[in-house]
Amino acid sequence: MRVLELPSDASPQQRGQIHGETFRPLVREIATIRVELALELGYAKSPDRLYQLAARHIPLMQTWLPSLFEELRGIAEGAALSIEEVIILNHYTDLRDIDPDTLGFSARESLPPERTHRIDASSLPIEEDCTAVYARTGDGVFLGQTWDMHGSAAPYVMMLYVPAARGIPGAWLLSLTGCVGLAGLNARGVGVTINNLRSNDATVGLVWPALVRVALEKCSALEARDVILESPIGSGHHYIVASEKFVYGIETSGSLKRIVYNGFPETYLHTNHCLDDEVSARTSLVSEGTSQERYDLMNRHLKDAPIRNINDMWRHLGSHDGYPRSICSHIASPAQPHASRTCGAIVMELSSAQAWAAHGCVHKAWPHIFEFDVG
Repeated sequence: MRVLELPSDASPQQRGQIHGETFRPLVREIATIRVELALELGYAKSPDRLYQLAARHIPLMQTWLPSLFEELRGIAEGAALSIEEVIILNHYTDLRDIDPDTLGFSARESLPPERTHRIDASSLPIEEDCTAVYARTGDGVFLGQTWDMHGSAAPYVMMLYVPAARGIPGAWLLSLTGCVGLAGLNARGVGVTINNLRSNDATVGLVWPALVRVALEKCSALEARDVILESPIGSGHHYIVASEKFVYGIETSGSLKRIVYNGFPETYLHTNHCLDDEVSARTSLVSEGTSQERYDLMNRHLKDAPIRNINDMWRHLGSHDGYPRSICSHIASPAQPHASRTCGAIVMELSSAQAWAAHGCVHKAWPHIFEFDVG
């Protein structure tokens, strides 16, 4: 599994540049894949519109998260890409949901230049079918998720270490090359996971991996929760924000945020459909999706074999029951390389600030263990 540990003495822009230079060919490859997928599956059907849509996020990032914007800009410089391409790489699911017509694009912005199609959209089911689980037991507090996305993303999965700086705890994050973080754990035992929700009211918002990073800069779950609740979010997601003492499940659309879980019962799971009726009314499900199947499967697993420790959670997330529409999902195939599959997973023991992670299929996979230096 690829691992990048950023230096503690580097500026945000320098951190990004190190990231982009270290994985330059890979960052360029996954950026190309996600630009094409966004064009085929989203509302912006020309590169001109898609890049303009990505650029609309720059002022908001510069105002709300200037350090993370500088890190994204550094990744672009290090990988020899435009900042718009790196925003698309990171913010792909949200960009895909935004209709540029709702943002008042000018005629100039709407001109569709010629381009070469490399992806056949006719065989592309929507992806991002993650399963997230939280459990409080007598032996600890555990949080984890599969990371399911287009199967072509699997070669780019990595772990990213962001060192402590000026009172901000260090963090380990499951990520992609060129991405500032997908889900993770900080040294204070605060963890964040995420499920995609396909929003019908999507708009310009903060680049969501940067929002995950900022949440993990906080020293408590309460502070991390407030980051989610107080930030301008542009599309649909479900976040679990947890520590040893507190946990919150938060569903969002482009216009709503709702806390749907706050610690009771002691085990909680979420897939890719909403639990809150109001948020649900602003999102849509895909006919080919497996969200309800995985939700029911995991519920049965948790009832038959409750989570006692980190091994149990890892085993549950790697389940192949119902294969290929299983919790560890395998919808993608050689004929449909961009369809959904489990591209990796992370499980966190919040009480001891330890993370297990692996890339690719999780079923019977041997995890890598990530910890924090004492002192």
